[in-house]
Amino acid sequence: MIFGTVFTGHVKTQNKQWIESKVFCLGIPLYVTNTMLVTDVTGRGRRGVEIKTNSISIIAAIIRPIVTIAWVFAIGAFIGNYDTMLWLLGPAIISTALFVYCWFFFGKTTKHERFVRQQLGDVFGLYFMPHWLHDHDVASHFEKLKKAYVAKFGAADWREKLKGAQFQQVDGFSLYYSLTVLENHLAYNAETEAWLKDIATQNAA
Repeated sequence: MIFGTVFTGHVKTQNKQWIESKVFCLGIPLYVTNTMLVTDVTGRGRRGVEIKTNSISIIAAIIRPIVTIAWVFAIGAFIGNYDTMLWLLGPAIISTALFVYCWFFFGKTTKHERFVRQQLGDVFGLYFMPHWLHDHDVASHFEKLKKAYVAKFGAADWREKLKGAQFQQVDGFSLYYSLTVLENHLAYNAETEAWLKDIATQNAA
């Protein structure tokens, strides 16, 4: 039985960074205190950036213990009664499949997310999706990167440079892409969003 707070709901792992939610428990989980993009684990706990509450992490935190308990009971029941109740093989197989899916496949980083996070990670060292962060954090990252870009190139022309360098092998691609994707998150444009997704589709491994 757990009393207090615990980190759980580990999802979206990439480059040794992942999302976890801190949950307050009194025997059972009662509510989420915060969600983090974890960048390191130390003896004192997690290090990282607080992000918006992540629904996938919350779902993982809820369903994984339930599925695990069901799997243990189903396997135990089948082993204890396989000679007289062969029908228990069905629940054992189904629960095993659910257990494997929930723990090893649910909440994995998609190809699109992996590509976007890689570009942002190359620039910031933080592998995130813009919509995970609070808007003020996105704005802060964007403004700092924009100032550095303008100081170096003397103009805010990263969108034009991205149009001429749509493949990530080109020098500066991650910088141009990161600025464009953050800018579009703050001032959304459907046409730009479609263009960015098309670039990700072309480049995603």
